[in-house]
Amino acid sequence: MRKSERAFQFAHQPIVKVNSGSVVAHELLLREYEGKDTEAFLNDSNLFLEHLVGLAESKALTLKALMMNGGVKTLFVNFTPDQISSQLFVRALNTFYENGIAPSTVAIEVTEHIDPSDKERFYNHLGYARRNGHPIVVDDFGCGISNFQHVTTIRPSIVKTDKELIQSAARDPWHKKALKALVRYIHDMEARVIIEGVETEEQFNVAQFCDADFAQGYYFAKPELSKIDCPNIIDMMQARQFKLAVVNSDNI
Repeated sequence: MRKSERAFQFAHQPIVKVNSGSVVAHELLLREYEGKDTEAFLNDSNLFLEHLVGLAESKALTLKALMMNGGVKTLFVNFTPDQISSQLFVRALNTFYENGIAPSTVAIEVTEHIDPSDKERFYNHLGYARRNGHPIVVDDFGCGISNFQHVTTIRPSIVKTDKELIQSAARDPWHKKALKALVRYIHDMEARVIIEGVETEEQFNVAQFCDADFAQGYYFAKPELSKIDCPNIIDMMQARQFKLAVVNSDNI
């Protein structure tokens, strides 16, 4: 495969509605991009920034294929704070629009609860995405600095709880009550809750007890490799010239 061809591989995992068990969305998970696996990206977060637009192109084409062939309707797409504060973030979002993908079907999931390099641009870009119709999701609530100030400032429409919370709640009655109170707090902020890391029936029962809206984890399904004919997608990427407007994101 030539270096100019962007080889990529993703997996997707379902997110289910707690009161019915029906699948309402999927999270897209990076497995490989241009010869680098997930671990390489996690060990060097600069790679996420370096490949921001290329990753977005790959995610857009993967989502398009999943919608056409796999019945996927809504996808949670991960972005780090530095990716969101990048001047190229708007260009990255444009790759979804250029593929005819509605913003309402692409949830922007904010990962890595660290301060972005440019806070003002970070919040401006989240506001831009929200105005365009993207659901905004905060990941791993209850972990690190992802606590109350982080959530109240971002004002997400969906909050994912850190997987350790459901594990603790299933073991200890006090933690179970604390998680229920946390879900109620998030609901009071007019956001919905995804309990992440559900691996057992007992943990799912706790999610129901806590009145969570959605759940995600191995109990429902492990991440499944997105079965896409990658050579065909690469051909699409090479044949199609993304005529993306250069946007001065500081003026958004």
